[in-house]
Amino acid sequence: MAERLHELKVKRGQVKSKLTRFRNFVDSYENEPNLPQLKVRHERIVKCFDEFDEIQSEIELVQEQSDEENEREVFENSYFEVVAKAETILKSSSSDRGETDSISSRLGFQ
Repeated sequence: MAERLHELKVKRGQVKSKLTRFRNFVDSYENEPNLPQLKVRHERIVKCFDEFDEIQSEIELVQEQSDEENEREVFENSYFEVVAKAETILKSSSSDRGETDSISSRLGFQ
């Protein structure tokens, strides 16, 4: 059981690292905007939530300690914060592009 718990915690750490890398990318986005890469990264990070949830649920079944629920809360708060920030950037970029496309078409540019 201890070996399984260790394995699950390593997997959880890997998922948390993915989220940290995504957060670092989103936080640095203003300095080096790369919309296509942000879209791809956003699509991939959404899958991490389910992966974390599954791993964390297994850990909580194996190890009944209150600090494990704190792990879930910290991850969820961080996840929702950074995903919302990325979605705001994506929506803003889409509306900017739509506005530019609309102006271009009115002026006869394609």
